[in-house]
Amino acid sequence: MDRHEFAIRHYAGQIWYDCAQFVEKNRLQIRSETIKLLANSQNSSIAQMFRSFITKSTKSAPQKLSDGTIYVAQRYNRAAKALIDKMNK
Repeated sequence: MDRHEFAIRHYAGQIWYDCAQFVEKNRLQIRSETIKLLANSQNSSIAQMFRSFITKSTKSAPQKLSDGTIYVAQRYNRAAKALIDKMNK
C-alpha cells in the first residue's frame, strides 16, 4: 500500500483523507465533545485510546503550540501513535 490515507464514516457516508494533507486542512481547535464522543465509540480500541487520552489530559495540561492553540492534528497524532503502539504489542 503506497497511499497514505484513512477513512472516516460520517453521517453522509465514508470519506477518505490523505494523511499528507490532513494536518494542514485540520488546524482547528478540537472540541472536548469530540474527544468524549470518540471515548464512547462502539469500537473498543478507539474508545480505550480516547479514554486514556482524557485521563492523561486531566493529569497534566495539554501541550500547546507557540501561539497557545491546541490543534486537531496535534491530538490526532497522539491518538494515532497510541493506536500504533497498541497494535505493535
